[in-house]
Amino acid sequence: MTTAIKHFANAWANAQNALKYANKGVKQSLDEAKEMILDVEDQELAEDEPT
Repeated sequence: MTTAIKHFANAWANAQNALKYANKGVKQSLDEAKEMILDVEDQELAEDEPT
């Protein structure tokens, strides 16, 4: 029984770590997408400005 509890606790910790890294990856992807959008908006604004 004790071994089963240890295995469960270990699996639980592994799942928490996996979620933590997945959330970091999602946040990084969103940050990168936001940067790309801002870059495109800056380019469009620069193109619209009269020279």
